Amino acid sequence: MSKETESKFSRQELDGRVEPDKVSEWYNRIIKEAGLVDQGPARGTIVLRPYGFALWKQVQKVLGLAIEGSGVQDVYFPAIIPEELLTREKEHMEGFVPQFFRVHDKNRVIGVLRPTSEAVMYPLFKKWVQSHRDLPLKVNQWCNVFRDELRPYAFMRTLEFLWQEGHCVYASAKENEEGVMNFLKMYESFFNNTLALAPILGKKSEKEKFPGAIYTTTGEALLPGGKALQVCTSHNLGTNFSQTYEIQFLGRDGKQQYPYQTSWGLSWRVIGAMLITHGDKKGLILPPEMAPVQIVIIPIKGTSDEEVIRRAKSIKDTLSDLGLRVEIDQTEERPGARYYYHEFRGVPLRIEIGARDIQNNQVITANRLTSEKSPLPLANIKEGVQNILTSIQKSLLEKARNFTQENTHDVESWEEFKKLINSKQPGFLRTYHCGERACEQQIQNETKATLRCIPFGYEKSEGVCIKCGKPSGYEQKLLFAKAY
Repeated sequence: MSKETESKFSRQELDGRVEPDKVSEWYNRIIKEAGLVDQGPARGTIVLRPYGFALWKQVQKVLGLAIEGSGVQDVYFPAIIPEELLTREKEHMEGFVPQFFRVHDKNRVIGVLRPTSEAVMYPLFKKWVQSHRDLPLKVNQWCNVFRDELRPYAFMRTLEFLWQEGHCVYASAKENEEGVMNFLKMYESFFNNTLALAPILGKKSEKEKFPGAIYTTTGEALLPGGKALQVCTSHNLGTNFSQTYEIQFLGRDGKQQYPYQTSWGLSWRVIGAMLITHGDKKGLILPPEMAPVQIVIIPIKGTSDEEVIRRAKSIKDTLSDLGLRVEIDQTEERPGARYYYHEFRGVPLRIEIGARDIQNNQVITANRLTSEKSPLPLANIKEGVQNILTSIQKSLLEKARNFTQENTHDVESWEEFKKLINSKQPGFLRTYHCGERACEQQIQNETKATLRCIPFGYEKSEGVCIKCGKPSGYEQKLLFAKAY
């Protein structure tokens, strides 16, 4: 760690949350200075540096176990899709055509770089599914996807991004419906317990649903700055794709029938959502369940250097045996420079130990979330450290939930809608809508707000459309917001 690095990290505005109108500026700076990403050689692409890729590996590890526990097996399909396969499902094709990257060999189009994988997977499903004994078929792949985004934004919207996509085939509509909701709930658990995010779950409107789906369910996270981000989806495809790709199976009744299908996915944009939601002016704040380094130990060197280092290594071994991710920072910089560095990178817990602490049989702990420093007896270090990390994880989720609640507004008039949506931190606007696609598009054209979802769990109620005044097309209020 250099003096230049110390200067960079110690001269930040250190107190408080980032102002709503400064979130994008803060985010673009922080992900580079914290060593998460760098600009890719091609427009709209990013390079994941080791610290950034470690976050994605943690997503793969935790979510991968949940996916595997749902009876889903991993596969991998090619990134190049023959265009004739995409044209089979007209509605699906139309939804992605503007974002295609075509692969050319001289004057011949070989195919399209994968924008999503239905078209390349489902012709193979036709071969794999012949009988009811072959069902359910549940597969998932971790891969890269290519879409031509107009306004690239690191992690959120890049021309190439990493994701996982699950695809399931079921014999009955009931199993299919259950699958849609089970995977959405799997995502919700991952957001709550690992990322400390609290997205709102619901259905997309007809206008916003996945092309070719019967309906789309979604998780919508409200981020600082007051804009919403779709962080996951789970789609009910019905038999639309099985009919298009001629997937049939012999049922228990001896008759040929079309199976029902779901697809569900999540991308590295969840990392962006996590960073924006939890960070402050000091830098990143990483939830302990996601942090590549959960604990950093800072030996304070002095007249007893060897004993301090020996004790630091002993503490590291003790905590590592608990399954915690621990590092020792033995660089030659002053303690203050090392403190700022690890705070900036969001390490949840710092442990300081010097000669005086050894004499007192203790360490000093520093909580990244609260900035609180306190002594911890070595005899209680296992329990004490675990309690601190659990408290940080719980507090981050609570803060995320409170932020969403505090920035969700019931709106009764079009003038109020326009005023709030154009405010510094607009948030979710909860109101009625007629359900007509043209009216929904008009709202978007005039305010840049989109209908984020028809949330689950709301009480039934009726009203008139916030824009056109017609009777509500839904038996509840809906959530509108501007999107990242």
